[in-house]
Amino acid sequence: MAGDVSRRRFLAGAAALGALGIGFHWPPQAASGEEGELNAWLVVAADGSVTVRIAEAEMGQGVTTALAMIVAEELECDWRGVRTEFASVNRNHRDGRPYGRMLTGGFCSVRGGRAGLHRAAAEARERLVAAAAARWGVPAASCRAEQGFVRHAGSGRQLGYGELAKAAARPPVREPPLKSPAEYRLLGRPLARLDTPAKVDGSALYGIDVRLPGMLYAAIAHCPVVGGTLERFDEAEALRRPGVAAIVEVAGALAAVADNWWRANEALAAVRVTWREGDNAKLDSGVLRDRFRAELASNGELACERGDFAAAMAVASRRLEVLYEMPFLAHAAMEPMNATAWVTEDRVDVWLGTQSPDRVAAAASRLTALNLDRIHVHQCYLGGTDAGVGDGFGRRFESDCAEQAIALSKRFARPVKVLWSREQDMRNDFYRPMSTVACNAGLDA
Repeated sequence: MAGDVSRRRFLAGAAALGALGIGFHWPPQAASGEEGELNAWLVVAADGSVTVRIAEAEMGQGVTTALAMIVAEELECDWRGVRTEFASVNRNHRDGRPYGRMLTGGFCSVRGGRAGLHRAAAEARERLVAAAAARWGVPAASCRAEQGFVRHAGSGRQLGYGELAKAAARPPVREPPLKSPAEYRLLGRPLARLDTPAKVDGSALYGIDVRLPGMLYAAIAHCPVVGGTLERFDEAEALRRPGVAAIVEVAGALAAVADNWWRANEALAAVRVTWREGDNAKLDSGVLRDRFRAELASNGELACERGDFAAAMAVASRRLEVLYEMPFLAHAAMEPMNATAWVTEDRVDVWLGTQSPDRVAAAASRLTALNLDRIHVHQCYLGGTDAGVGDGFGRRFESDCAEQAIALSKRFARPVKVLWSREQDMRNDFYRPMSTVACNAGLDA
């Protein structure tokens, strides 16, 4: 984001994300009070455009487009007028979890969520049809929804969705009929991704883009040994640098807080720090490699056996033995870990790209002793969860960086952005496990 954005603008347009499985609830009316809202999932504006709320994290896998296609298909709206926004985790807590469990993982966004979205869109479609039929004084069965309009076959009359949205905000249809796959005109066909224009012109908001008035920036240093903690530090030299507000401990790590991130990171490098490294200080890749290889020689558990392996190997004319070894690997997401938090007496706001806004909200509640209805997690686009495409079990499922931002904002009573350097990002990941695999094969047995 190019310039500073006010708190008011953020609060007006922000939201949160993701779900492993979507539960669809039937609210008797639009719980948010937003004009044109037909249910928790979609809003029809006066001009007929449709906003679909996405309860998933968009991390490059295209889920915003895929889920919007499901809604547009069942709603029978004009695809050219479809927009998306991230669903609100705060509303999810307040209104009985209409979006279900808000986390994205396991490659389940479409598979787990499509049934609920089909029903939500079909229910909204039937309400629009009923509203048009009531206005014309005709049976609803004589009307049909098509391309953003409700049309009456007998008279040729039609009304746009935007004209009907207010009247359609009424008790929902309990068992709306769903379209059959044979009737699909969008699903199964290639469509341009909805998020591409914003990512091309730079208007897409990633966590690293967030700017707030009066915001402080924090650079973080963790113990270089996994499981180690901070023992002591001398911040005198760092505090003499311009723009530096403080050098403080946060959750066992060291934070330099300044008026911009470069100054914070430079100040961090000037701190004389001593770490309590713990037992893992004696552990290195060589030790682990030897330990893993030794384990291969021990008796393990037999997972599967077909036939007589020992007998077949004894008569094999050719044998192959291969040892495969893989080290611990970091996710190495393109966007380094970051989060921005603003903690006040009665409210917490957190901006970040996360696979689990539920986890972030729970952490904010725990750190501030505020109820979940006071926590607002504003979902941003994710700049990757690993070096490949969106990984369902990726780095941004964890809330460690967000917890640092929340703790620092609470301490300084100002918005604080925490941004990890690339070095800290690589050294403090939740790594893919190290593995050693020995393969023995016999041929022509």
